[in-house]
Amino acid sequence: MRQNISVSVPITKEVSYSLFSQGLLIDIPHNSNDRKSIIFNFQGGTVFSLFYTFANFRRAYLATAWQNENDGEPTFLPGIETPL
Repeated sequence: MRQNISVSVPITKEVSYSLFSQGLLIDIPHNSNDRKSIIFNFQGGTVFSLFYTFANFRRAYLATAWQNENDGEPTFLPGIETPL
């Protein structure tokens, strides 16, 4: 079983990107403990979308949780500590 994914969407100007995420949530989004981001928790086996905006470019990703070597190489993206 794939683990659930926590996506940290920054709400301060201290990071160099903005992020929008959409997918099957397992609970209501909530503020992080330091109140610098909003935490979205997605169900691990589902596909969710991530839309990053950096200073000079934008990127969109469709992702799901990485399970094991059968999934290929894990990928790490800003704001997400779990491999995708």
